[in-house]
Amino acid sequence: MRVVICGPPHSGKSVFVQGLVANLPRYSYYIFRACPDGEGTWTWRSPEAAAFRRKGRFTPEFVDWCCRALRRAREMARVVLVDVGGRMSEENRRIMRECDAAVVLSGDPAQIESWASFCRECGLEVLAKVRSDYAAAEDRLEGEYPVVHRLERGEDVSGRPVIRAVAQMLLEKAGITEERREKMDLVKDGVLSIAGLAEALGKQPVERVEPNGRVVRQVVWRGDDLVEVSRLLHNVSGDLPEHVKVDGPAPGWLVAALVHELHPRAVSLNSPDGYVPVGCQRPAGAGAGPNLVFEVSPGSGGWTVVECRQADPSVPLSPGDLEKVVPPEVPFGAKVVLSGRMPNWLVASLAMAYHGRAKAVACFQPGVGATVAWTHSPDVALGSVIDVVPLRAPGLAGAAVEAAAKAAGQAAGAAARWPVLER
Repeated sequence: MRVVICGPPHSGKSVFVQGLVANLPRYSYYIFRACPDGEGTWTWRSPEAAAFRRKGRFTPEFVDWCCRALRRAREMARVVLVDVGGRMSEENRRIMRECDAAVVLSGDPAQIESWASFCRECGLEVLAKVRSDYAAAEDRLEGEYPVVHRLERGEDVSGRPVIRAVAQMLLEKAGITEERREKMDLVKDGVLSIAGLAEALGKQPVERVEPNGRVVRQVVWRGDDLVEVSRLLHNVSGDLPEHVKVDGPAPGWLVAALVHELHPRAVSLNSPDGYVPVGCQRPAGAGAGPNLVFEVSPGSGGWTVVECRQADPSVPLSPGDLEKVVPPEVPFGAKVVLSGRMPNWLVASLAMAYHGRAKAVACFQPGVGATVAWTHSPDVALGSVIDVVPLRAPGLAGAAVEAAAKAAGQAAGAAARWPVLER
């Protein structure tokens, strides 16, 4: 839900937004500044920060960018608070048309209805009409317009009754009930439970028939779930413990996505060897590691396939060797597909090793494709499943490579021959 906070200048909109977000769970909101003045709440936290305030102009380029970004803003959080300029201009009209609802805040009661009408013309639902009265001694909830008093920059206004009432209304409109908020408190005592994550997303176990005919009951994860996972965890790492433990069975791509969302917190994954801290060396050269062999090859669609396999499958991989693992280097800005049968602690370590170098990492599963675990590119959707066909077969050269690539492109099941990432 994209909610515009609007009204005439000098009504205290930025301070009002600051008070609102203090009453919202950190995972639930995102502040979108749709005015080019650089006067976010952070610029008033100290005299030093205030020096960074800059006034800008509503250029066509800026408005176009706001509109494009707001179309994608639903992926950021359930409540997107949009701070717009204090004029009923055509620029603001375009921006506000990309939103869903509005809260009108005005220091001049005579302008409240004008702004409410402007919002409705833009197709917005007006959720609240609030009068800002700097000289008032206290808030007032009753009357035609609730009154919020003394919105002074630098003061903590989160306890104002009107602000708290508006915050509660936003949570209810977004469907974030107290029960759901409790479920969304995913990290308890430093542990993020996969079962708790599934519950927060409303996922229920279903019966599945395995290839051997055995019927099992389990939660089925899909790439689409990663968008909701990102909404829950995006930008909340500052509120989490320094070290988060992830407990429970999950596909490698989901674990890699979780570690990315929890970054920069240290993360450990539960395994038969106990909790294993995620992390290995940065990519270099052709890659190396105890009992590991890496191979890099081009894939279709501009993806780079990084295959990891055990040199001797009879020797178990040891978490104690993670600090010695060096993934192979890839071109800067590459899109990487990780392939190979390996434990989740190795999948996540390799995926995060390419963080800051690759623009997206996907994890391959035969018969499914490669699920995008994390992405920093608008051209690669989080959770999307990429049908990547290898363009070079391991160990072949010259004409054999061309023949293998042609066969791979023609065979529908060619991708299924790739090794599976361990669940």
